[in-house]
Amino acid sequence: MDGSTMPVLRRALRGDFTERTLRAFLAAVLVAIAALLTISWMLYEAHNPGDPYNILAHQISHLGNPKRNPHGFILFSAALWVLAIAAVPLLRFYRRALPLLRARVTGVFTAFFALGIPGTALVGFLPSSLDSKAHLVAAALAFGGIGLAFFLSGFGILTSKLRNRNGAISPALAIPFAAFIGFVAFGFAVVGYTAAAGIFDDVEGTWLSFSLWEWLLLGAVCAMCAATGLPLVRVAAAAPGQSSGKETGTPPAPPAGPARPNS
Repeated sequence: MDGSTMPVLRRALRGDFTERTLRAFLAAVLVAIAALLTISWMLYEAHNPGDPYNILAHQISHLGNPKRNPHGFILFSAALWVLAIAAVPLLRFYRRALPLLRARVTGVFTAFFALGIPGTALVGFLPSSLDSKAHLVAAALAFGGIGLAFFLSGFGILTSKLRNRNGAISPALAIPFAAFIGFVAFGFAVVGYTAAAGIFDDVEGTWLSFSLWEWLLLGAVCAMCAATGLPLVRVAAAAPGQSSGKETGTPPAPPAGPARPNS
């Protein structure tokens, strides 16, 4: 790495992103997670040729079960650890950028997102075959923490946009939050209906299955990091006293001296 790259990397790890570095960071994280999960999936199917993995019938934790996936469970865990580590600079970024919206959502977002980070890491350390109760608690912290961070703060952002006509909240930011709220509400309605009707296990293998909605929630959370992060980084770049968006580390030009009088 050259001298100009290291300051950019240090700023990114502190959550001080520009639009370019945030795009690169999210792309690298998502590619790493997708690759680890894909290989884990392939190893699962190689070990279970008569029972191929199916997102409509198999929960996410099947990939991380050492008994079901003895060769690929560690890659599933690694994907969760990558997500947990990447969430730390993202949380620092959101804590700095969200106050610029003047929507009073920073505290709620920070509290729930912070709960989700250790929860995500613990799911990788506590497979369901090791301790099912501890696994469920960790999974609840992971999905509930990060998911509720976007869900609850979304209400505050949309309320501020619609009721107070907050100009700091662009449609590019409001629309993802509205879509996520609608998605989560519909997903909970589906899963709640199957549980209340006593058909929770019977619908496995269909679009009503808990397994499918678990995967969809994971994808939606990852998508929200990009869909909300990129508009927010533009808000931060435009705010007085914030990063200019340049990544070269070149110091600003010194102010011009006093004008000389005409002779």
